[in-house]
Amino acid sequence: MFAFARKAAAAAPSGGPLPLVVVSAHIEQWLSLSEEEDDGYFKQPDVLAELHAAADRSVRHPAFRRRPGWPAGHNALAFAFALAGDHAAAKEQFTAVGDLVTDWPWCYLGDESTAFAEMRKVSLKYG
Repeated sequence: MFAFARKAAAAAPSGGPLPLVVVSAHIEQWLSLSEEEDDGYFKQPDVLAELHAAADRSVRHPAFRRRPGWPAGHNALAFAFALAGDHAAAKEQFTAVGDLVTDWPWCYLGDESTAFAEMRKVSLKYG
């Protein structure tokens, strides 16, 4: 999964959504871990570096344009950054997306709207 995601992201034009496939891969990896393992997954320096690289090549890139489905990328990044405890990066994504919550990946934390709102509140406070 990671080999495919990294290869696709590396070949993708900057400013588009494809670099975010790496974020999706990390979320899927996180899902496969036990409760003991998943707490620190997104905090690992190599994982956090890949999340930032994906954001830099997609939604943070000057060529990024809001096209249909654009909130999905911001939601995935907000989710991963919030779980990593990188509140400044999460705040950036929550601010960009506003109230446009998507079902995925918030559904993994229970009620999507509640999980989004709770994590946004923390990130906005500490970011």
